[in-house]
Amino acid sequence: MSQNLPSGYHLVYDRKLIAKRTAVLGSSVSEWAMDNSQTERAILCVCVLRGGALFFSDLIREISVSVDVGFCRARSYSSDNKQFADGAIQLSAEDLDVRGRRVLIIDDICDSGKTLSKLQSEFTEQGAVEIRTAVLIHRRVESSVFTPSWTAFEYIGNEWFVGYGMADEERFYNLPEIYSILAK
Repeated sequence: MSQNLPSGYHLVYDRKLIAKRTAVLGSSVSEWAMDNSQTERAILCVCVLRGGALFFSDLIREISVSVDVGFCRARSYSSDNKQFADGAIQLSAEDLDVRGRRVLIIDDICDSGKTLSKLQSEFTEQGAVEIRTAVLIHRRVESSVFTPSWTAFEYIGNEWFVGYGMADEERFYNLPEIYSILAK
């Protein structure tokens, strides 16, 4: 796929590297998922929409055991100005029953970690037996309050990412690579 990209986009991770790192994560997650000693049920993989959708679908196909899937929405920043919100995180997880389940939360990026921390707390309160997290990119920031269980890429820098499920002003979600752009 060839798209006319803005001049400020800089390739960070190409599709081959993303696929390779996702396969490695899938193998690690598979080892964890095979242990059913805490519950007889398959792990519940929860996709954090919208950004995590592409990574989610690729990662769960790399997991070598059966999984259940669920979806939730969590917002902690404004895509209009690429600024993080004042700490308020909006969660929406209709029809998601985590009671007695081992849960894997899958998201595109972990910056401060407030979203993943909030989801983990919510799922713990709802009775999840064990919760792990997997993210495509873990951006190392000083204000971080959370470290994901599994990470495909670690990144240091303030650039905004676009592609592979992440958007630039509601554009280019569908790029198969990940690009950085300077925060506006």
